[in-house]
Amino acid sequence: MKTRIQQSCVNTSLEYFSKGLLCLFIIVTGVIAAWLIVDHRYSYLLGGPVVLLCILIGLHNWRWSIYALLAYLPFAGIPILAMYPSKFPLLFKDFFFVIPAYVGFVAMYVIQRKPIRFSGAPVWLIGGFSALVLIQLLNPNLNNWLAGLVGVKIWLFYIPLGFLAYHLINTKEELIRLTKILLLISLIPFLFGVVQAILVYMGYDYVAYWLYGNHTARVTQNFFQLELSGGGFLRRLPSTFQFGAQYYGYVISMLPLAAAMWMIQRDKSGFRLTSFLVILVSLAGFLSGLRRSFLFIPVFWLVFGRFEGLSKVTRLMIITAIAILLAVSILGVDLGSLYKHIGTLIVRYAGTTVSGDFIEAIKTAPLGLGTGMDTNPARHAVKDPSTFRWLSENYYAKVVYELGIGGLLILVVLFLTICIRGYFTYRVLQDPILKVFSAAFLAYFIVIMIDSTKAQPLDIDPVNVYFWLFAGLLAKLTSLDVDHK
Repeated sequence: MKTRIQQSCVNTSLEYFSKGLLCLFIIVTGVIAAWLIVDHRYSYLLGGPVVLLCILIGLHNWRWSIYALLAYLPFAGIPILAMYPSKFPLLFKDFFFVIPAYVGFVAMYVIQRKPIRFSGAPVWLIGGFSALVLIQLLNPNLNNWLAGLVGVKIWLFYIPLGFLAYHLINTKEELIRLTKILLLISLIPFLFGVVQAILVYMGYDYVAYWLYGNHTARVTQNFFQLELSGGGFLRRLPSTFQFGAQYYGYVISMLPLAAAMWMIQRDKSGFRLTSFLVILVSLAGFLSGLRRSFLFIPVFWLVFGRFEGLSKVTRLMIITAIAILLAVSILGVDLGSLYKHIGTLIVRYAGTTVSGDFIEAIKTAPLGLGTGMDTNPARHAVKDPSTFRWLSENYYAKVVYELGIGGLLILVVLFLTICIRGYFTYRVLQDPILKVFSAAFLAYFIVIMIDSTKAQPLDIDPVNVYFWLFAGLLAKLTSLDVDHK
């Protein structure tokens, strides 16, 4: 009886809380709408009710906001290009999905007075790192507060997704269902990207780029084309994304899901479909025009094979080799010349971006220059983006430039903690399906951390979401291993 009364009180409190928030949002929305009308910004006027609706959805069920976010990510480039030069679409996923999910998640736990549990979360590391990011806003070298706030968003805004992901699923079946849904959604950008590449390399550029209209030069990095010494060329292709690097990041982020489903289905009737998915995901990456794909996609499969056993992944390696051969035939390049070029590139970058920029950052900014000072998206916060100086592509050099050596140490320890705890999770899991997922997520983290020596994948969509999402899912796997405890 007492429990029913307490539950009734909780439900009543939640109802009043929701109504209070609704009234508050209506008032705030009305004030903002009035200001936009006076300022003749009618296009922004439509966004207010949509944001309000999304927040109410998040309050009703924050999981719906997460699912909507994951469904939206592969197509986030479309509204950005359609509404260019407006900057607001760059924040659609934040205002429409991420913030509503955060609001709904926190509201649920506050009203129900339940502790937010996340077994094994490196809370102290995340807290210390967050404090340092905020302290660096006071750095006297910071010349633009707005750029500093953009830097804070890039560093910290998506980390809480790890906590939400931990609570997103409660059973192994839910994890498998989520994986299947994400892979089915990925068929659209991957098939579109492959067809786009075939058209480009067959000489039908005008057909491949027709949907982009006047934005073709922007999405292809001004028709970037790399001539290879052995013949042929590579072009940056974006599929449904803003630019090629986002598309490549999406490919890398779908690899662990495709790998896990392949291993689960390898002895079942779904084997052919999952084999097709593995070929498609790998092929899409190879055809994106980013040379890193020819290095890191095979590296992912090798690391995954190291965890799962190369004997089990032999057929997977063969499937990947088929994808490489298909890509080479479409691109019209010599495989030996391509990898010779990539090898030369690795040596060159190892001496410049990887080590040179990193050492230069330590020499010139051991205490950091301030949050956002080397964050490429911060250029949108500068009146003249051409004046923004990107100090280094190296993610670890960026950490030093913005947060100093102390920030680098904390971040490296945080990354290592995620991997080490993930490895112990892999070791203790008894369920073979969950063990496969842990191996796939671990391989993903290792690839992203290696890739970060050359690029800044965690600064851009969609890796900034998937990285923390997978971290939360990996931490949850031990709780799902109920049948083998």
